[in-house]
Amino acid sequence: MVKNMNYLKIAVMTVLLLTSLVALGSGKQLSTWLGETPAETSTGADLAEVEAVFNELEFDPANSFHQIRKQRIEHYLDLARNYDDSDWDYSRDEALQRAQNIMNHHERKESGIYASL
Repeated sequence: MVKNMNYLKIAVMTVLLLTSLVALGSGKQLSTWLGETPAETSTGADLAEVEAVFNELEFDPANSFHQIRKQRIEHYLDLARNYDDSDWDYSRDEALQRAQNIMNHHERKESGIYASL
């Protein structure tokens, strides 16, 4: 009787563990199981906004730091375009965030209001 109970406990724990792993592994399906509607992402709007901000920035051709920042921003925007074409929303958002961070840094360094910690 005790052996059967141990097998039953092991079987129940295995089923619970496997169910939780499957539920965690399928993130988007889990939200639909719970009745949550996925947030709508504006794919082209974010990219266009970041590119518009990039086009407004001024980079000094004689300053090597400016040129490096410009190249890095262009690289991340190019990555974001490629990810957007492939419908890789998370990677696109991450590349856009990196480009925005560099642009914010550039604006702060050039405006003279960079906060020292």
